This record gives sequence, structure tokens and C-alpha cells, in this order.
Amino acid sequence: MGTVTVTFSGVNLDPNTQAKLTKTGEADIIPQSVTGSTDGTRLTATFDLTGKTPGIWNFVVTNSIGQSTTLQNAFTIESGGEPATGELADFLPPNTDDIDPRGKGSVSYNVKPKSNLPTGTVIKNKATIDFEVGVPPDPMDTPGVFNTIDSVAPSSSVSPLAAIQNNTSFTVNWSGNDDAGGSGIKNYDIYVCDNGGPYTLWMTTSETSLTFAAVRSPVVSLFLLCSLILRST
Repeated sequence: MGTVTVTFSGVNLDPNTQAKLTKTGEADIIPQSVTGSTDGTRLTATFDLTGKTPGIWNFVVTNSIGQSTTLQNAFTIESGGEPATGELADFLPPNTDDIDPRGKGSVSYNVKPKSNLPTGTVIKNKATIDFEVGVPPDPMDTPGVFNTIDSVAPSSSVSPLAAIQNNTSFTVNWSGNDDAGGSGIKNYDIYVCDNGGPYTLWMTTSETSLTFAAVRSPVVSLFLLCSLILRST
């Protein structure tokens, strides 16, 4: 066993984040040091694995306000050996499908946008994978992804109808609007109220005009809601 350096990449990382390795029945492995980059995109933790129990360990990071994220089964500690014996030295196992999750790992996180961001604001993200700082292969950048803020709710309305309809089937028109640069309207949920009763869903559609077939009752009223298109690239 020896010293291993782990790099955690992201966006707006807390420079005071702490890290550790955990395993059921074993004492936590606390790093010798944890340092953060000045631009908030990288944290580096150095662990001394001398004498530590071989096996699969979890990687846990905790920010300065106590919020933690656990990467389950993230690391495998192997028993080291002398090269002449042919035994495996400490290494990151190759990716395999039959002994999952050796050689695999993932990180998930939530990002809360700042309040009052205008529609069209783009939040970008990507990660850098570095198996060991300063040791080949070179760090690998993942493809960038982004989400666009749509801060204003859509509006919709049913076009005015004559108070008295001479036929039980009549055309209903409606429309909706989203703010400039917004994601746009995907669907309309149209509700109908029969003679003062509760509103019930008539249909969900992307159309803006349909024929409504009413039962014979003194009063029929309608209202609608619209939903936005969700885009993530």
C-alpha cells in the first residue's frame, strides 16, 4: 500500500469540503490533506492506504455546511506485492461488466440557480477525469452540457364564447404565450365544468381549436392550463 491522490472535479466546489473513504466494519480513512483549486472546479485529496483493509470502499465528500454526497463502491483497495512475485500492486482496476462495479464510478449532484435569473440564462457544466495527478494518461474532459433558465410561467386563456349556444357541439378556441426566449408551450390541459359541478379534465392537446360536444345542461364553462417544453442539452 502507499499514498494515493484522488481528484474530484465540478463547478463552484466549496474549498472547505472534506473527504473520506468508508467501508462497513472498518474505520474511516481520512485523507492527509484536501486542497481546492482557486477557480472552484477541483478538489484534491491525498490518502495514505498503508495497512488499510483491501476491498471496495465508498468515497464521501462533505461541504462546510454539513451536506454530504456518497459515491458508493467508488474505490477498490488491492493488496500490493513485489513485482517479482507477479502479484498485483495497487492500481485502479480495469472496467469490467462481469464484476460490477470494478473500474466504474459516477457522481451526482444538485445545483440550485440564483434567484431572479432572467430567461435565457445558460448554466454550463462539464467534468475532468484524472486518475492520478501528474501521472499518465492525461486528464480527460467530458462533453459539456448546459441548461437554460425559463424564469417566467406561461399564460393561457380560452377565447370568448357566446353566452348561449344553439347547438350542443361548438368550436372552442384558446391560446397561450411564453416570454421571449422561453422554452415554448408544449401542451394545454383543458378542463370543463358542467352546470356548476367540479372541473374535470376534458383533454390534453397541443392544438388550439377543437369541437366540444356538451350535454344538455344550463351552464357549461371551461378553463385551461398550459405546460412548457423542457429542454436540456
